[in-house]
Amino acid sequence: MGSGPFIAMELVEGESLGELLEREGGGSLPVEQVLELTNDLCVALDYAHKEGVVHRDVKLENVMLTSEGVLKLMDFGLAKALANPKGQTKMGVAMGTPGFMAPELVDRANTADERADIFSLGCILYVMVGGRIAFSGANVLEALKSTTEGRYTPLLELAPD
Repeated sequence: MGSGPFIAMELVEGESLGELLEREGGGSLPVEQVLELTNDLCVALDYAHKEGVVHRDVKLENVMLTSEGVLKLMDFGLAKALANPKGQTKMGVAMGTPGFMAPELVDRANTADERADIFSLGCILYVMVGGRIAFSGANVLEALKSTTEGRYTPLLELAPD
C-alpha cells in the first residue's frame, strides 16, 4: 500500500435529493417534506460555514438522504476555506454546477463566501417547490447567462399554493 496522503470517507447508502425528486415523479415535494429537508440542509451548511468552509457546489446530487432518512451534504471537492480568501481559485474561473451556482461563481469564484451556498440552497428549494430548475437554458452558456442576469420564472407562477 502507498504511503501518500489519502481521504477516508463514510460510505453513505441511500439516494441523492435529485434521485428522490425523480422517484417522486419529477415534480414538487409536499411542503412538510420540503421544510424538513431545507432545515436539515441549513444545519449542514451552518456547520460548514462555522468551520470556515464554503462548499461552492451545493446541488441536488450533493445532498444525500441515507436509508435511515438522515440528510448528508456531500462532495466538498470545490470547497474553499474562508480564512484564505484567495484560496486556490484562479480569477475568471467558474466553480459549481449551472442552475445551482451563485452568479459570483460564474466568473469570480475566488470571491465566494457563505452567500454563494445560501444562493444554491435557494435554488434547491426552488426545485423542491416548483418542480424545475430556476436558472436554465438550452445549453450551459444560456444557463449561466440566465443566472447572471437573474432570469427565472417566479415561483408563485409554478406553485401558486
